[in-house]
Amino acid sequence: MAANVPKGYKSTRAVYKAVKKYDHAEFDRFCTDLYMNGYQDGKNSVKGMDISVVMDVISDVKGVGPALFGRIKSAVDEKFEKRGEKE
Repeated sequence: MAANVPKGYKSTRAVYKAVKKYDHAEFDRFCTDLYMNGYQDGKNSVKGMDISVVMDVISDVKGVGPALFGRIKSAVDEKFEKRGEKE
């Protein structure tokens, strides 16, 4: 069974030989770096969303008045602020 290896990463014989000699700490660092590179690539591949456009669409929905829109906007702003703190 072959693993699904992304096209962007190719291991070389030199990397393979080096990894075989790693101790636990070195291997953990290698895996963390590999994971973080993949995470960043995945994050960069997702198109950004302009929240102001989303809020404009919500404000145009029938039945969403100023009071409800204000609550929605506050909830969305709060969620994005908490997300920003984690990153």
